[in-house]
Amino acid sequence: MLKRALEHDPQWTAYCQHSTRTKQCTYLTNLACLAPPQQRGKARYMNVDHAGRLGLKALAALEHPPQQLLEPSIERRWKQNWAGLRAYRATLQSWQEVMQVIEAVEHYVRTEGIETKTVSKLRPQLEAVGGGPLSRKFRVQLLWSLRKQAHRCQPGERLPAAARLSNRSSANTSISRENVAPTG
Repeated sequence: MLKRALEHDPQWTAYCQHSTRTKQCTYLTNLACLAPPQQRGKARYMNVDHAGRLGLKALAALEHPPQQLLEPSIERRWKQNWAGLRAYRATLQSWQEVMQVIEAVEHYVRTEGIETKTVSKLRPQLEAVGGGPLSRKFRVQLLWSLRKQAHRCQPGERLPAAARLSNRSSANTSISRENVAPTG
């Protein structure tokens, strides 16, 4: 689900290109420790949470630079390479909200499993997390997917879930009737 949403998002593509350029410009300098991680073709959707956190930390450092970045030669290069990141502030925050929704669903499903009341129990938790349009879209899609899975449960049955949310490339949640724990 996440891959589908981001692979057609021009902001994600532009952000990845910006990160790649920044990495290339800072790789062999004294700013290398601040360079974004290299994006792998097949795994680029797996580190959305890390890329978002890094981008938000870099924005915070642009606004309130730490002492070590205030040396004139470093500050000039730092601002030159990272200033374009300001255009992605809202997008980075939106991606962080999406990741909070995904992590909340993943945690719930891994700890509680799936039962007939999963959606009604999880909905209030998700409404408290992320209020942007993209996170709302993910919330609706994840709850719909869980509702389909919960309908497979018999009343009083809790199915352990193997959440594939952790790889961030899919929001599919598979269930198994092995080791079924009754709800209580």
